[in-house]
Amino acid sequence: GLKGHASLDVGCSPFAHYGIEEQCAHIAEYVAEDVSRDPNERTILVGHSIGAYFGVEALRRMAAAGKASSSKPSPSPVVSFVGLMPFFESNDRSPHYRRLGFLLRFFWPVLYVLGAIAQLLGTFAPPSLKALALSSQTDSMDPDMIDFTARSMLSFPVVCNFLWLGKTEFDNHNIRPFDFGRWLPALPTRLLYTDNDFWAPRECHDRAVAAGVD
Repeated sequence: GLKGHASLDVGCSPFAHYGIEEQCAHIAEYVAEDVSRDPNERTILVGHSIGAYFGVEALRRMAAAGKASSSKPSPSPVVSFVGLMPFFESNDRSPHYRRLGFLLRFFWPVLYVLGAIAQLLGTFAPPSLKALALSSQTDSMDPDMIDFTARSMLSFPVVCNFLWLGKTEFDNHNIRPFDFGRWLPALPTRLLYTDNDFWAPRECHDRAVAAGVD
């Protein structure tokens, strides 16, 4: 998973924040280690929202490392890539996106207050109150996953990292239109969009199709 986004992460300081660059490096390292365990096993890499961007970046870094270390790079064990509602670029056309970006950019110290509230809820609140606090994010989940999310997410470092990553997405994330023909991995790629996701607007789907991506 993402670095600092699980309460059981080892070696993560409660006050360390991990933005886009740190997460890209973390995911690239994880994918490279995972696929190297069995070079004969073929892997389909799937990423959701900003995770799709991390997946694309991980494959790009793995390919660059392979070219740098060998004159004849071996075939990648990752055979295809799937992006679910991929967040590849900023969407300032959406009022919701602009409002959220304003809050995270200019009021980010509030994340420490929210992190402290989450820690109190995670430590002292009964399960029913924890579920209520996360209901906007977990309504579609089954009971086991709601319980897992409440246990994993309601802590100071996790909430702070969750919001800090959001801030760096707005600060740094692909202000210019994403070049689907240039930056997507050179392997079978499928991208799934919906009609009501401001992180991955339908307009991006149309440009992906125009670039030859399914």
